[in-house]
Amino acid sequence: MLPDNVKGPGGALFILKNEFEIAPHKALENLEKSLPRPVFKKLNKLKNKEFNSEASFMKAVQKAIGKANTNKYKKEILFSADWSSDLALGKQLFKDNCIRCHGDHGQGDYKNYYPVIAGQNYYYLMRQFAWIKGGKRRNANPDMIKQIAGFNDLDLRSVLDVSTRFIMKKGDWAKN
Repeated sequence: MLPDNVKGPGGALFILKNEFEIAPHKALENLEKSLPRPVFKKLNKLKNKEFNSEASFMKAVQKAIGKANTNKYKKEILFSADWSSDLALGKQLFKDNCIRCHGDHGQGDYKNYYPVIAGQNYYYLMRQFAWIKGGKRRNANPDMIKQIAGFNDLDLRSVLDVSTRFIMKKGDWAKN
């Protein structure tokens, strides 16, 4: 399933090839290397489907690749799946770490050069977050680097899920 700007992650998610550098352990490309080609081809058909639980995902996997292959490759498949976010956690993390610069609904701050995150795509925000956390983005605010240093995968998914739900309001990005 691909997150959208309304729902966020919300289900099993294989991160696509172009996002490999952000989360290599969750990339389809990496999963492809660990499964026989015929098994991967069948499993790959599930990449754009949404699953609300590990159980429903594994049921679909078993239907796609069979019980024997599911049992044999379950560890690799589950390692490459991303399950959910925690909206309450995301809201708290946003409140504690992001509002001061990005505003209460991701509107940013034109005057102080804090970027708008409202309306941004989940994958775009994930990439920016990963680049900031990993030091690849050289123009990142030092305070943000410190704030997110301790974020784990769930923290990241949760705060991004909340962030992708924000909508700009008229007058938000005013120059004055």
